[in-house]
Amino acid sequence: MSRLLPEGLSPGDLFVRYLVRGGKGPEEREGCLLPDGLLRSLDGGRDRAEEVIWLPPVRPGKIVAVGLNDRGHALEMGKPLPEEPLLFLKASSALGAHKGCVVYPAVSSRVDFEGEIALVIGDRADH
Repeated sequence: MSRLLPEGLSPGDLFVRYLVRGGKGPEEREGCLLPDGLLRSLDGGRDRAEEVIWLPPVRPGKIVAVGLNDRGHALEMGKPLPEEPLLFLKASSALGAHKGCVVYPAVSSRVDFEGEIALVIGDRADH
């Protein structure tokens, strides 16, 4: 799906999704981060980057993950390396926002976290 960008924006600009405080509660916006640190929303408005809540850049319909694909991490967990890729699904709500909280059940004894790399198939995502 192509979009018409406001004047002054180009497809190579850094596209972001974010929340701003509004009179009726948080309002989700999409736009581009400009070199001066301002955000230019697709409706032409401007917001200050330090005053928004960042959201994940895309909304995937599903997330297919590959488990135990990092040799060091698998060994650290005491797991054998699989002979074939170990695929599993994650809920799209598993994506976290920049500086967001990681919420886990009180019965959990640990949180296992690591950096991830994502490949978006089907929608264009820049940067």
